[in-house]
Amino acid sequence: MSPRHAAIRAGLLLLAVGLAAAAPWTADSFPSISDTAACGRPGVPKTAVCDPDGLLTDKSKDYLDGVISAIAAGESPYKLGPCADGQAGYQVAVAVMRSMAVPAGSTPALTAPGFAKQLHTRWGVGDAACHNGVLLLLAVEDRQVYINTGAGAQAALPDERIQDVISDMRPALRAGDYSAAVERGVVDIGLGLAGGRPKGEGVDLFTLAFFGVFAGVFGNAILKSIRKKREFRDCRRMLAKLKREQENLRSHAWSCPQSCPICLEDFTTQPPWRGGDRGDSSAGKGHGDDEASSSTAGGGRPGASGLDAEAGPSTSLLHGREVTSEEEFARMSAAGRAAVRRLRQRRHAGEPGGSGAGAGASSGWAPGEGPSTAAAGGGDGAADGRKERVPVTLGCGHTFCEPCIETWLDKGTTCPVCRKPISEGSSAASGGDECPSGQREQRLADNWLAADLAFRLGVLQARYPAYITPTMVDDWTTEAQSTGTFNWEGHRDFQLSDPAARQHYESSGHGGFAGSFGGGSGFGGGGGGGSW
Repeated sequence: MSPRHAAIRAGLLLLAVGLAAAAPWTADSFPSISDTAACGRPGVPKTAVCDPDGLLTDKSKDYLDGVISAIAAGESPYKLGPCADGQAGYQVAVAVMRSMAVPAGSTPALTAPGFAKQLHTRWGVGDAACHNGVLLLLAVEDRQVYINTGAGAQAALPDERIQDVISDMRPALRAGDYSAAVERGVVDIGLGLAGGRPKGEGVDLFTLAFFGVFAGVFGNAILKSIRKKREFRDCRRMLAKLKREQENLRSHAWSCPQSCPICLEDFTTQPPWRGGDRGDSSAGKGHGDDEASSSTAGGGRPGASGLDAEAGPSTSLLHGREVTSEEEFARMSAAGRAAVRRLRQRRHAGEPGGSGAGAGASSGWAPGEGPSTAAAGGGDGAADGRKERVPVTLGCGHTFCEPCIETWLDKGTTCPVCRKPISEGSSAASGGDECPSGQREQRLADNWLAADLAFRLGVLQARYPAYITPTMVDDWTTEAQSTGTFNWEGHRDFQLSDPAARQHYESSGHGGFAGSFGGGSGFGGGGGGGSW
Protein backbone atom coordinates (compact mmCIF):
# COMPACT_ATOMS: atom_id res chain seq x y z
CA MET A 1 0.00 0.00 0.00
CA SER A 2 1.39 3.37 -1.00
CA PRO A 3 2.00 6.03 1.63
CA ARG A 4 -0.73 8.09 0.06
CA HIS A 5 -3.28 5.29 0.45
CA ALA A 6 -2.15 4.64 4.02
CA ALA A 7 -2.68 8.30 4.94
CA ILE A 8 -6.13 8.30 3.36
CA ARG A 9 -7.05 5.12 5.25
CA ALA A 10 -5.85 6.57 8.55
CA GLY A 11 -7.85 9.73 7.93
CA LEU A 12 -10.98 7.72 7.20
CA LEU A 13 -10.50 5.70 10.39
CA LEU A 14 -10.15 8.88 12.46
CA LEU A 15 -13.25 10.31 10.82
CA ALA A 16 -15.19 7.12 11.59
CA VAL A 17 -14.11 7.23 15.23
CA GLY A 18 -15.12 10.88 15.48
CA LEU A 19 -18.51 10.23 13.94
CA ALA A 20 -19.07 7.28 16.28
CA ALA A 21 -18.21 9.40 19.28
CA ALA A 22 -20.60 12.12 18.17
CA ALA A 23 -23.45 9.69 17.44
CA PRO A 24 -26.40 9.71 19.84
CA TRP A 25 -26.17 7.11 22.58
CA THR A 26 -28.64 4.44 23.59
CA ALA A 27 -28.75 2.76 26.99
CA ASP A 28 -27.23 -0.35 25.37
CA SER A 29 -24.51 1.37 23.33
CA PHE A 30 -23.32 3.67 26.11
CA PRO A 31 -19.99 2.36 27.50
CA SER A 32 -19.88 -0.06 30.40
CA ILE A 33 -18.79 1.58 33.63
CA SER A 34 -16.08 -1.06 33.90
CA ASP A 35 -14.50 0.13 30.62
CA THR A 36 -12.66 3.07 32.12
CA ALA A 37 -10.88 4.00 28.88
CA ALA A 38 -14.15 4.21 26.95
CA CYS A 39 -15.61 6.27 29.80
CA GLY A 40 -12.86 8.85 29.46
CA ARG A 41 -10.94 7.68 32.53
CA PRO A 42 -7.90 5.90 31.08
CA GLY A 43 -5.33 4.69 33.58
CA VAL A 44 -7.68 4.21 36.54
CA PRO A 45 -8.85 0.73 37.58
CA LYS A 46 -12.40 1.78 38.47
CA THR A 47 -14.56 4.84 38.02
CA ALA A 48 -18.07 6.00 38.85
CA VAL A 49 -18.04 8.69 36.12
CA CYS A 50 -18.55 7.86 32.44
CA ASP A 51 -17.90 10.73 30.02
CA PRO A 52 -17.15 9.20 26.60
CA ASP A 53 -17.61 12.51 24.76
CA GLY A 54 -15.09 14.34 26.94
CA LEU A 55 -17.41 17.05 28.25
CA LEU A 56 -15.91 17.21 31.75
CA THR A 57 -12.40 18.26 32.73
CA ASP A 58 -9.95 15.69 34.05
CA LYS A 59 -9.73 17.47 37.40
CA SER A 60 -13.50 17.45 37.67
CA LYS A 61 -13.60 13.70 37.06
CA ASP A 62 -10.96 13.22 39.76
CA TYR A 63 -13.03 15.34 42.13
CA LEU A 64 -16.24 13.47 41.32
CA ASP A 65 -14.66 10.05 41.88
CA GLY A 66 -13.28 11.34 45.19
CA VAL A 67 -16.65 12.67 46.37
CA ILE A 68 -18.54 9.57 45.22
CA SER A 69 -16.01 7.40 47.09
CA ALA A 70 -16.62 9.47 50.24
CA ILE A 71 -20.39 9.09 49.84
CA ALA A 72 -20.01 5.31 49.50
CA ALA A 73 -17.80 5.17 52.60
CA GLY A 74 -20.12 7.41 54.64
CA GLU A 75 -17.33 9.90 55.34
CA SER A 76 -18.44 13.17 57.00
CA PRO A 77 -20.48 15.11 56.00
CA TYR A 78 -22.01 12.12 54.21
CA LYS A 79 -23.68 9.25 56.03
CA LEU A 80 -24.41 5.55 55.73
CA GLY A 81 -27.99 4.46 55.22
CA PRO A 82 -30.12 1.45 56.14
CA CYS A 83 -29.52 -1.64 54.02
CA ALA A 84 -31.06 -5.05 54.75
CA ASP A 85 -30.28 -5.72 58.44
CA GLY A 86 -27.45 -3.20 58.71
CA GLN A 87 -26.05 -0.06 57.15
CA ALA A 88 -24.21 0.62 53.92
CA GLY A 89 -22.97 3.56 51.92
CA TYR A 90 -25.09 4.94 49.10
CA GLN A 91 -23.70 4.38 45.60
CA VAL A 92 -23.73 7.18 43.03
CA ALA A 93 -22.83 7.07 39.33
CA VAL A 94 -22.60 9.77 36.66
CA ALA A 95 -23.28 9.43 32.92
CA VAL A 96 -22.53 12.45 30.71
CA MET A 97 -23.08 12.53 26.94
CA ARG A 98 -23.72 14.88 24.08
CA SER A 99 -27.08 13.41 23.13
CA MET A 100 -29.38 10.43 23.49
CA ALA A 101 -30.90 8.47 20.62
CA VAL A 102 -34.49 9.66 20.78
CA PRO A 103 -37.00 7.23 19.23
CA ALA A 104 -39.34 8.50 16.54
CA GLY A 105 -42.41 10.12 17.99
CA SER A 106 -40.73 10.69 21.37
CA THR A 107 -38.88 13.62 22.98
CA PRO A 108 -35.65 13.93 24.98
CA ALA A 109 -37.68 14.58 28.14
CA LEU A 110 -39.63 11.34 27.64
CA THR A 111 -36.52 9.36 26.67
CA ALA A 112 -34.33 10.35 29.65
CA PRO A 113 -36.19 8.41 32.42
CA GLY A 114 -36.10 5.06 30.58
CA PHE A 115 -32.49 5.64 29.51
CA ALA A 116 -31.43 6.36 33.10
CA LYS A 117 -33.27 3.38 34.61
CA GLN A 118 -31.86 0.94 32.04
CA LEU A 119 -28.30 2.24 32.40
CA HIS A 120 -28.64 2.27 36.19
CA THR A 121 -29.63 -1.41 36.15
CA ARG A 122 -27.04 -2.36 33.51
CA TRP A 123 -24.25 -0.84 35.58
CA GLY A 124 -25.63 -2.34 38.81
CA VAL A 125 -25.43 0.92 40.77
CA GLY A 126 -26.33 0.20 44.39
CA ASP A 127 -26.21 -2.73 46.77
CA ALA A 128 -28.18 -5.75 45.55
CA ALA A 129 -29.58 -6.21 49.07
CA CYS A 130 -31.24 -2.79 49.21
CA HIS A 131 -30.85 -1.11 45.79
CA ASN A 132 -29.50 2.09 47.32
CA GLY A 133 -28.01 3.51 44.14
CA VAL A 134 -28.42 6.87 42.40
CA LEU A 135 -27.56 7.68 38.79
CA LEU A 136 -27.16 11.21 37.44
CA LEU A 137 -27.61 11.44 33.66
CA LEU A 138 -26.74 14.55 31.65
CA ALA A 139 -27.33 14.96 27.90
CA VAL A 140 -26.09 18.43 27.01
CA GLU A 141 -27.35 18.82 23.44
CA ASP A 142 -30.75 17.48 24.49
CA ARG A 143 -30.62 19.89 27.43
CA GLN A 144 -31.80 17.14 29.74
CA VAL A 145 -30.71 16.11 33.23
CA TYR A 146 -32.29 13.16 35.03
CA ILE A 147 -31.56 11.69 38.46
CA ASN A 148 -32.72 8.11 39.06
CA THR A 149 -32.96 6.53 42.51
CA GLY A 150 -33.14 2.86 43.44
CA ALA A 151 -35.80 1.63 45.84
CA GLY A 152 -33.39 1.90 48.81
CA ALA A 153 -32.39 5.49 48.03
CA GLN A 154 -35.81 6.94 47.25
CA ALA A 155 -36.77 7.56 50.88
CA ALA A 156 -33.58 9.52 51.58
CA LEU A 157 -33.73 11.36 48.25
CA PRO A 158 -37.43 11.78 47.36
CA ASP A 159 -38.52 13.13 44.01
CA GLU A 160 -39.24 16.65 45.30
CA ARG A 161 -35.71 16.91 46.65
CA ILE A 162 -34.35 15.78 43.30
CA GLN A 163 -35.96 18.87 41.79
CA ASP A 164 -34.01 20.98 44.30
CA VAL A 165 -30.79 19.35 43.11
CA ILE A 166 -31.60 20.03 39.47
CA SER A 167 -32.55 23.61 40.31
CA ASP A 168 -29.12 24.08 41.88
CA MET A 169 -27.44 22.74 38.75
CA ARG A 170 -29.25 25.03 36.30
CA PRO A 171 -27.12 28.21 36.65
CA ALA A 172 -23.93 26.33 35.77
CA LEU A 173 -25.69 24.40 32.98
CA ARG A 174 -26.93 27.62 31.41
CA ALA A 175 -23.40 28.97 31.56
CA GLY A 176 -22.10 25.88 29.76
CA ASP A 177 -19.97 24.87 32.74
CA TYR A 178 -20.90 21.19 32.79
CA SER A 179 -18.11 20.22 35.20
CA ALA A 180 -19.36 22.66 37.85
CA ALA A 181 -22.96 21.59 37.26
CA VAL A 182 -22.24 17.89 37.76
CA GLU A 183 -20.07 18.61 40.80
CA ARG A 184 -22.89 20.59 42.39
CA GLY A 185 -25.34 17.83 41.56
CA VAL A 186 -23.24 15.05 43.06
CA VAL A 187 -22.48 16.99 46.27
CA ASP A 188 -26.18 17.87 46.54
CA ILE A 189 -27.12 14.21 46.09
CA GLY A 190 -24.66 13.15 48.79
CA LEU A 191 -25.87 15.77 51.26
CA GLY A 192 -29.49 14.98 50.44
CA LEU A 193 -28.91 11.30 51.15
CA ALA A 194 -27.31 12.35 54.44
CA GLY A 195 -30.39 14.30 55.45
CA GLY A 196 -29.53 17.79 54.21
CA ARG A 197 -31.67 19.86 51.89
CA PRO A 198 -30.12 21.54 48.84
CA LYS A 199 -31.02 25.20 48.70
CA GLY A 200 -29.64 28.37 47.18
CA GLU A 201 -27.52 29.09 44.15
CA GLY A 202 -24.36 29.65 46.18
CA VAL A 203 -20.99 30.62 44.77
CA ASP A 204 -18.79 28.91 42.24
CA LEU A 205 -15.14 28.72 43.20
CA PHE A 206 -14.20 26.05 40.69
CA THR A 207 -13.37 28.30 37.76
CA LEU A 208 -10.34 29.77 39.54
CA ALA A 209 -7.04 28.94 37.84
CA PHE A 210 -3.52 30.29 37.93
CA PHE A 211 -0.51 30.17 35.67
CA GLY A 212 3.09 30.90 36.55
CA VAL A 213 6.36 31.38 34.74
CA PHE A 214 8.73 32.34 37.50
CA ALA A 215 9.34 30.52 40.75
CA GLY A 216 8.16 33.57 42.68
CA VAL A 217 4.76 33.36 41.05
CA PHE A 218 4.40 29.71 42.04
CA GLY A 219 5.53 30.53 45.55
CA ASN A 220 2.93 33.28 45.79
CA ALA A 221 0.23 30.86 44.61
CA ILE A 222 1.26 28.35 47.26
CA LEU A 223 1.16 31.01 49.96
CA LYS A 224 -2.30 32.10 48.81
CA SER A 225 -3.47 28.48 48.93
CA ILE A 226 -2.16 28.09 52.47
CA ARG A 227 -3.79 31.37 53.47
CA LYS A 228 -7.14 30.31 52.02
CA LYS A 229 -7.01 27.01 53.89
CA ARG A 230 -6.19 28.82 57.12
CA GLU A 231 -9.03 31.30 56.59
CA PHE A 232 -11.46 28.47 55.91
CA ARG A 233 -10.35 26.66 59.08
CA ASP A 234 -10.92 29.87 61.04
CA CYS A 235 -14.32 30.22 59.43
CA ARG A 236 -15.26 26.65 60.37
CA ARG A 237 -14.05 27.22 63.93
CA MET A 238 -16.14 30.37 64.31
CA LEU A 239 -19.25 28.68 62.90
CA ALA A 240 -18.80 25.71 65.25
CA LYS A 241 -18.39 28.11 68.19
CA LEU A 242 -21.49 30.07 67.17
CA LYS A 243 -23.54 26.89 66.84
CA ARG A 244 -22.46 25.67 70.28
CA GLU A 245 -23.24 29.01 71.89
CA GLN A 246 -26.65 29.24 70.22
CA GLU A 247 -27.55 25.73 71.37
CA ASN A 248 -26.42 26.61 74.88
CA LEU A 249 -28.49 29.80 74.85
CA ARG A 250 -31.59 27.88 73.80
CA SER A 251 -31.17 25.12 76.35
CA HIS A 252 -29.71 26.93 79.36
CA ALA A 253 -29.57 30.71 79.44
CA TRP A 254 -30.99 32.46 76.41
CA SER A 255 -30.03 35.90 77.72
CA CYS A 256 -26.48 35.08 78.82
CA PRO A 257 -24.21 34.92 75.75
CA GLN A 258 -20.53 34.21 76.17
CA SER A 259 -19.30 36.54 73.44
CA CYS A 260 -19.98 39.92 71.89
CA PRO A 261 -22.03 39.82 68.67
CA ILE A 262 -20.06 42.71 67.15
CA CYS A 263 -16.46 41.51 67.56
CA LEU A 264 -17.37 37.85 68.29
CA GLU A 265 -14.73 37.82 71.04
CA ASP A 266 -15.46 36.10 74.35
CA PHE A 267 -16.15 38.33 77.31
CA THR A 268 -13.10 38.49 79.55
CA THR A 269 -15.32 38.93 82.59
CA GLN A 270 -18.47 36.94 83.16
CA PRO A 271 -21.43 37.28 85.51
CA PRO A 272 -20.68 35.35 88.73
CA TRP A 273 -23.48 32.81 88.17
CA ARG A 274 -21.55 31.41 85.20
CA GLY A 275 -18.80 30.52 87.60
CA GLY A 276 -21.09 28.12 89.44
CA ASP A 277 -23.62 30.15 91.49
CA ARG A 278 -26.46 31.02 89.14
CA GLY A 279 -28.48 32.40 91.98
CA ASP A 280 -31.65 30.88 90.58
CA SER A 281 -32.95 30.09 94.00
CA SER A 282 -32.87 33.71 95.01
CA ALA A 283 -33.60 35.36 91.69
CA GLY A 284 -37.27 34.66 92.06
CA LYS A 285 -40.08 36.24 93.88
CA GLY A 286 -38.54 38.06 96.75
CA HIS A 287 -34.90 38.78 96.28
CA GLY A 288 -35.07 39.23 92.51
CA ASP A 289 -37.61 42.02 92.95
CA ASP A 290 -35.32 43.76 95.43
CA GLU A 291 -32.45 43.64 92.97
CA ALA A 292 -34.52 44.99 90.12
CA SER A 293 -35.71 47.90 92.20
CA SER A 294 -32.25 48.73 93.48
CA SER A 295 -30.75 48.69 89.99
CA THR A 296 -33.57 50.85 88.71
CA ALA A 297 -32.83 53.33 91.41
CA GLY A 298 -29.25 53.40 90.30
CA GLY A 299 -27.77 52.58 93.66
CA GLY A 300 -26.80 49.63 95.77
CA ARG A 301 -24.80 46.52 95.16
CA PRO A 302 -26.02 43.22 93.81
CA GLY A 303 -27.76 41.21 96.46
CA ALA A 304 -26.55 38.21 98.36
CA SER A 305 -27.47 35.88 95.52
CA GLY A 306 -24.34 36.98 93.68
CA LEU A 307 -26.24 38.32 90.66
CA ASP A 308 -24.71 41.28 88.91
CA ALA A 309 -27.44 43.85 88.31
CA GLU A 310 -25.73 45.25 85.22
CA ALA A 311 -25.17 41.90 83.51
CA GLY A 312 -28.78 40.93 82.91
CA PRO A 313 -31.09 38.12 83.99
CA SER A 314 -29.92 34.90 85.52
CA THR A 315 -32.68 32.48 84.56
CA SER A 316 -33.55 31.00 81.21
CA LEU A 317 -36.75 32.21 79.64
CA LEU A 318 -37.11 28.82 77.99
CA HIS A 319 -36.78 26.77 81.17
CA GLY A 320 -36.93 28.87 84.33
CA ARG A 321 -40.45 30.08 85.12
CA GLU A 322 -40.01 31.30 88.69
CA VAL A 323 -39.24 34.75 87.29
CA THR A 324 -41.41 35.99 84.43
CA SER A 325 -40.04 37.51 81.25
CA GLU A 326 -41.50 40.89 82.26
CA GLU A 327 -39.52 40.85 85.52
CA GLU A 328 -36.33 39.79 83.78
CA PHE A 329 -36.73 42.36 81.03
CA ALA A 330 -37.48 45.03 83.62
CA ARG A 331 -34.20 44.20 85.32
CA MET A 332 -32.32 44.30 82.01
CA SER A 333 -34.03 47.49 80.91
CA ALA A 334 -33.10 49.37 84.07
CA ALA A 335 -29.58 47.99 84.20
CA GLY A 336 -29.01 48.56 80.49
CA ARG A 337 -30.17 52.17 80.61
CA ALA A 338 -27.96 52.80 83.62
CA ALA A 339 -24.96 51.21 81.90
CA VAL A 340 -25.43 53.20 78.69
CA ARG A 341 -25.96 56.38 80.68
CA ARG A 342 -22.65 55.89 82.47
CA LEU A 343 -20.85 55.08 79.22
CA ARG A 344 -22.13 58.29 77.65
CA GLN A 345 -21.23 60.34 80.71
CA ARG A 346 -17.72 58.95 80.66
CA ARG A 347 -17.26 59.64 76.96
CA HIS A 348 -18.63 63.17 77.27
CA ALA A 349 -16.23 63.75 80.15
CA GLY A 350 -13.34 62.80 77.87
CA GLU A 351 -12.21 59.80 79.86
CA PRO A 352 -10.19 57.14 78.00
CA GLY A 353 -12.18 54.37 76.27
CA GLY A 354 -12.07 50.72 77.02
CA SER A 355 -12.69 49.09 80.36
CA GLY A 356 -10.08 48.69 82.99
CA ALA A 357 -9.42 45.89 85.39
CA GLY A 358 -11.44 47.43 88.18
CA ALA A 359 -15.04 48.42 88.63
CA GLY A 360 -14.52 51.63 90.56
CA ALA A 361 -14.82 55.26 89.63
CA SER A 362 -11.60 55.14 87.59
CA SER A 363 -13.33 52.90 85.07
CA GLY A 364 -16.39 55.14 84.77
CA TRP A 365 -18.68 53.08 87.01
CA ALA A 366 -20.03 54.23 90.35
CA PRO A 367 -18.66 52.33 93.36
CA GLY A 368 -20.42 49.03 93.80
CA GLU A 369 -22.08 49.19 90.39
CA GLY A 370 -21.32 48.11 86.84
CA PRO A 371 -20.49 44.71 85.37
CA SER A 372 -18.58 42.21 87.43
CA THR A 373 -14.82 42.40 86.98
CA ALA A 374 -14.12 38.90 88.24
CA ALA A 375 -13.58 36.23 85.62
CA ALA A 376 -15.91 33.27 85.60
CA GLY A 377 -14.98 30.90 88.35
CA GLY A 378 -12.75 33.48 89.99
CA GLY A 379 -9.58 34.95 88.57
CA ASP A 380 -8.24 38.27 87.44
CA GLY A 381 -10.08 38.88 84.18
CA ALA A 382 -7.78 39.52 81.24
CA ALA A 383 -4.65 38.36 82.98
CA ASP A 384 -3.35 36.95 79.69
CA GLY A 385 -2.97 40.40 78.20
CA ARG A 386 -6.13 40.35 76.06
CA LYS A 387 -8.25 43.46 75.81
CA GLU A 388 -10.73 43.59 78.65
CA ARG A 389 -14.25 42.92 77.33
CA VAL A 390 -16.81 43.52 80.06
CA PRO A 391 -20.41 42.58 79.13
CA VAL A 392 -23.02 45.34 79.02
CA THR A 393 -26.67 44.30 78.54
CA LEU A 394 -29.06 46.78 76.91
CA GLY A 395 -32.73 47.11 77.76
CA CYS A 396 -33.70 44.94 74.78
CA GLY A 397 -31.70 42.05 76.24
CA HIS A 398 -28.74 42.00 73.83
CA THR A 399 -25.32 41.97 75.44
CA PHE A 400 -22.15 43.52 74.03
CA CYS A 401 -18.63 44.05 75.25
CA GLU A 402 -18.01 47.50 76.65
CA PRO A 403 -15.44 48.62 74.01
CA CYS A 404 -17.79 47.73 71.13
CA ILE A 405 -20.89 49.36 72.57
CA GLU A 406 -18.87 52.47 73.48
CA THR A 407 -17.74 52.79 69.87
CA TRP A 408 -21.30 52.21 68.68
CA LEU A 409 -22.60 55.02 70.88
CA ASP A 410 -20.52 57.48 68.87
CA LYS A 411 -22.74 56.91 65.83
CA GLY A 412 -25.93 55.14 66.90
CA THR A 413 -28.72 55.35 69.44
CA THR A 414 -30.29 51.95 68.69
CA CYS A 415 -29.29 48.41 69.55
CA PRO A 416 -26.93 47.09 66.83
CA VAL A 417 -28.83 43.79 66.70
CA CYS A 418 -32.55 44.57 66.93
CA ARG A 419 -32.39 48.34 66.23
CA LYS A 420 -34.56 49.07 69.27
CA PRO A 421 -33.80 52.54 70.71
CA ILE A 422 -31.25 52.18 73.46
CA SER A 423 -33.08 54.71 75.62
CA GLU A 424 -36.19 52.52 75.66
CA GLY A 425 -36.81 49.42 77.67
CA SER A 426 -38.22 46.18 76.43
CA SER A 427 -41.68 46.03 74.96
CA ALA A 428 -42.33 42.81 76.84
CA ALA A 429 -44.67 44.45 79.29
CA SER A 430 -46.48 46.62 76.78
CA GLY A 431 -50.21 46.22 76.45
CA GLY A 432 -52.24 44.98 73.55
CA ASP A 433 -50.83 41.46 73.54
CA GLU A 434 -53.59 38.94 73.98
CA CYS A 435 -51.33 35.87 73.87
CA PRO A 436 -51.09 33.71 77.00
CA SER A 437 -48.04 34.43 79.15
CA GLY A 438 -46.21 31.22 78.21
CA GLN A 439 -46.67 31.81 74.48
CA ARG A 440 -45.58 35.43 74.82
CA GLU A 441 -42.42 34.44 76.67
CA GLN A 442 -41.61 31.75 74.11
CA ARG A 443 -42.12 34.22 71.29
CA LEU A 444 -39.90 36.79 72.99
CA ALA A 445 -37.14 34.22 73.40
CA ASP A 446 -37.47 33.01 69.79
CA ASN A 447 -37.35 36.55 68.42
CA TRP A 448 -34.37 37.44 70.59
CA LEU A 449 -32.42 34.34 69.52
CA ALA A 450 -33.31 34.75 65.84
CA ALA A 451 -32.14 38.37 65.79
CA ASP A 452 -28.93 37.48 67.64
CA LEU A 453 -28.09 34.59 65.30
CA ALA A 454 -28.85 36.56 62.13
CA PHE A 455 -26.64 39.43 63.31
CA ARG A 456 -23.71 37.16 64.23
CA LEU A 457 -23.96 35.26 60.95
CA GLY A 458 -23.97 38.59 59.12
CA VAL A 459 -20.76 39.56 60.92
CA LEU A 460 -19.17 36.25 59.90
CA GLN A 461 -20.35 36.69 56.32
CA ALA A 462 -18.67 40.10 56.17
CA ARG A 463 -15.52 38.62 57.67
CA TYR A 464 -15.41 35.55 55.38
CA PRO A 465 -17.24 36.56 52.17
CA ALA A 466 -15.42 33.93 50.10
CA TYR A 467 -16.91 31.09 52.17
CA ILE A 468 -20.20 32.40 53.62
CA THR A 469 -22.81 33.87 51.28
CA PRO A 470 -25.97 35.86 52.12
CA THR A 471 -27.96 32.83 50.96
CA MET A 472 -26.23 30.67 53.59
CA VAL A 473 -27.05 33.23 56.28
CA ASP A 474 -30.72 33.18 55.27
CA ASP A 475 -30.79 29.37 55.12
CA TRP A 476 -29.14 28.90 58.51
CA THR A 477 -31.31 31.54 60.21
CA THR A 478 -34.48 29.95 58.84
CA GLU A 479 -33.29 26.48 59.84
CA ALA A 480 -32.48 27.62 63.39
CA GLN A 481 -35.92 29.18 63.80
CA SER A 482 -37.64 25.89 62.91
CA THR A 483 -35.24 23.33 64.43
CA GLY A 484 -33.35 25.19 67.17
CA THR A 485 -29.97 24.76 65.47
CA PHE A 486 -28.35 25.04 62.05
CA ASN A 487 -26.30 22.49 60.10
CA TRP A 488 -23.54 24.58 58.56
CA GLU A 489 -21.43 21.49 57.81
CA GLY A 490 -24.14 20.02 55.61
CA HIS A 491 -24.68 23.09 53.42
CA ARG A 492 -23.80 22.35 49.79
CA ASP A 493 -22.23 25.73 48.98
CA PHE A 494 -20.11 25.67 52.12
CA GLN A 495 -18.79 22.22 51.21
CA LEU A 496 -17.97 23.33 47.68
CA SER A 497 -16.09 26.39 48.92
CA ASP A 498 -13.73 24.35 51.13
CA PRO A 499 -10.29 24.56 49.41
CA ALA A 500 -8.88 21.75 51.52
CA ALA A 501 -11.82 19.44 50.72
CA ARG A 502 -11.49 20.20 47.00
CA GLN A 503 -7.82 19.27 47.06
CA HIS A 504 -8.53 16.17 49.14
CA TYR A 505 -11.21 14.83 46.80
CA GLU A 506 -9.19 15.57 43.68
CA SER A 507 -6.21 13.74 45.16
CA SER A 508 -8.21 10.75 46.40
CA GLY A 509 -10.16 10.52 43.14
CA HIS A 510 -7.10 10.79 40.90
CA GLY A 511 -6.75 7.02 41.18
CA GLY A 512 -10.42 6.45 40.36
CA PHE A 513 -13.42 5.19 42.31
CA ALA A 514 -12.46 3.52 45.58
CA GLY A 515 -15.65 1.48 45.85
CA SER A 516 -17.54 -0.85 43.56
CA PHE A 517 -21.12 -1.25 42.42
CA GLY A 518 -22.98 -4.17 43.89
CA GLY A 519 -25.68 -5.13 41.39
CA GLY A 520 -28.40 -2.68 42.35
CA SER A 521 -31.45 -2.05 40.17
CA GLY A 522 -32.69 1.23 38.78
CA PHE A 523 -36.31 0.11 38.73
CA GLY A 524 -38.77 0.23 41.61
CA GLY A 525 -37.47 3.54 42.98
CA GLY A 526 -38.02 7.13 41.99
CA GLY A 527 -36.48 9.86 39.93
CA GLY A 528 -36.92 13.27 38.40
CA GLY A 529 -35.59 15.34 35.56
CA GLY A 530 -35.70 18.69 33.89
CA SER A 531 -34.20 21.01 31.32
CA TRP A 532 -32.45 24.37 31.47
